[in-house]
Amino acid sequence: MSVLVSLAVFLIVASYLKSETATAILLGAFFATVGWLYTGYQTTRNARKSHTMTILVQLRNSETFQKHRIAVLARFPSGRKVTADDLPALRSETVDPQTQRPPTLESIIYIANYYEFISVGVKTGDLDREMIQQTLRAILVLWYDHFEALLDERRRTNPKAYIAWRELVAVFRNL
Repeated sequence: MSVLVSLAVFLIVASYLKSETATAILLGAFFATVGWLYTGYQTTRNARKSHTMTILVQLRNSETFQKHRIAVLARFPSGRKVTADDLPALRSETVDPQTQRPPTLESIIYIANYYEFISVGVKTGDLDREMIQQTLRAILVLWYDHFEALLDERRRTNPKAYIAWRELVAVFRNL
């Protein structure tokens, strides 16, 4: 859009100029502006991809995230979703004295908040949507399904809780 506006301004101004030198200077300024706009666009795009890659690498290398993931999967392995019947027991759970594992509910909330953070980043354009889709699409959908009962309960008290994650999962399911 900026290039089109610049072109329109250039054509309007150029139509009033009588000198070839002035037209050449204006043309040079136009191309410099277009180059500057394109460079800014590319820089922003590359920064977004770099930031997304950093988030993805940190996710894989985060000891804290892995600790919470293992805690959840120990209690709710793949294929065993959190149900509404599980919620009272989750709320009463404390730190396991033998393993020092945090309460499962704390781990679920940590993971859910992390995926909400990623979803908000995609929604606001701070993270590269295509890269997230190619790397985390199935993970985001599977964990959302895994926690859906708890997320629904949270939304009853706060309708905006985990809304970005829910919206992103809805889009990813339709792809």
